[in-house]
Amino acid sequence: MIIDFQYFFVFLFILIAALLFSVPLFSYLDEEDDQSRNHAMDSLRGFLAIFVIFTHTVAMFYLFKEDSWKNPNIKIGYLAGVGVSLFFMLTGYLFWLKLKYSENLNWYKLYVKRILRIVPLIYFQTIACIITILIITDFNFGLKSIYKTFMEALPWFDFLNNNKTPINGYKNSYYLTGGVLWTIVYEWGFYFSLPLLYLFRKKSKEFVFGLCFLIVYTNAIFEFREELKFIFLFVLGMLCVEIKDYLKLKKLYLELLLLIAIFSVLIFKPDQKVNSYLNLFFVIITVCIINGADLFGILKNTGLRRLGKISYSIYIMHPIILFISYMIMQKYNLLFAANIYLFYLPLTIILLISSLTYKWIEIPFMKIKK
Repeated sequence: MIIDFQYFFVFLFILIAALLFSVPLFSYLDEEDDQSRNHAMDSLRGFLAIFVIFTHTVAMFYLFKEDSWKNPNIKIGYLAGVGVSLFFMLTGYLFWLKLKYSENLNWYKLYVKRILRIVPLIYFQTIACIITILIITDFNFGLKSIYKTFMEALPWFDFLNNNKTPINGYKNSYYLTGGVLWTIVYEWGFYFSLPLLYLFRKKSKEFVFGLCFLIVYTNAIFEFREELKFIFLFVLGMLCVEIKDYLKLKKLYLELLLLIAIFSVLIFKPDQKVNSYLNLFFVIITVCIINGADLFGILKNTGLRRLGKISYSIYIMHPIILFISYMIMQKYNLLFAANIYLFYLPLTIILLISSLTYKWIEIPFMKIKK
């Protein structure tokens, strides 16, 4: 089969989630709607976030089953790579678009808004992880070791560091975060580069194509290091700003091109490595959506749009929610049950809790200094 059961398992859940979040109960997620937003891009983010949580669903299962963090389901792992890649590209696109057409940027305001947008939820997740670890270890420390435990937990609040040392002797402490902060480190690396990039906005096309040239050939010299590949994804997002006006096609043609690009990504050999062919498809997908394609109306779905709005909460909160859910399922002998559709339950819980963290944590901090 070209698209096998692993993909079916993922996309069936996305369909169910889209239907669930389309009901009026979740209309509170529409409060901050901006009519100028690209809702198809929001819906795409919903897909991407769910791609990522599926690979950690499998990895967390093996952590409980074999005490090993792994994902032998390579196609699900591949979708997570697609998700992260397109997230990086969207970041590159949105911020380069802002830089290119802005004069006299208020850098202080920009960075404060980034901190308020990203850090509060990370700290909430961190506190949840630490409390969970202390519960698992039965708060097993004396007065003399309280300071030691505090010092072990303190580095966890460094949101630019994905390395999480064990707390209170619990060796699997790191996996409660799912290691998701590695992408945040790359995002902040890009944010810190913005003042430098801003200097070249007047010659934006020449600059971006020059960056592409430089990274491609630097990649070849350094044997295609993963770090350069991830940086290249931000640059490809910037490239989408420069070429989007050259792909002003009729909407039907854009829809067909988007469909072909998505299908090409799905039938591509899932070796979990970013390469030139995939990068081309990612650029096509991004540019088509920028120019108004919505996959024949699918990406206009209210439920998908709402899932896209809570995608950051889904991404940050899903590992700790998965961990706690699996602990409960294991206690009641459900974790290793034969019916794999039971895993839809913790995935649904992730979405429900993420909608609440978006409402009560993300939105209040986003409103500060607006």
